[in-house]
Amino acid sequence: MTRVVLFGKAGCCLCDECEILLQNLRDEFASELQKIDITSDEKLLERFGNQIPVVTFDGRFRLALRISETRLRRSLTRAQNEKVA
Repeated sequence: MTRVVLFGKAGCCLCDECEILLQNLRDEFASELQKIDITSDEKLLERFGNQIPVVTFDGRFRLALRISETRLRRSLTRAQNEKVA
């Protein structure tokens, strides 16, 4: 199972859209989604700022900002293939 973390904040429409895409792909890619609000941690807020949403798979940075379903699928496939190799 791939551990997916979405870094974002409340009121961010890009973050909301990304979360919906990730939820829709969760079963297909056997992934577990965790959402982290960057405003709850000063270091995360400083690190990511306005570069959200940010998505990591199994702790590795994968995508940021405008995230499409196609990019998510491609990245999830790559992440799962890396686990197998």
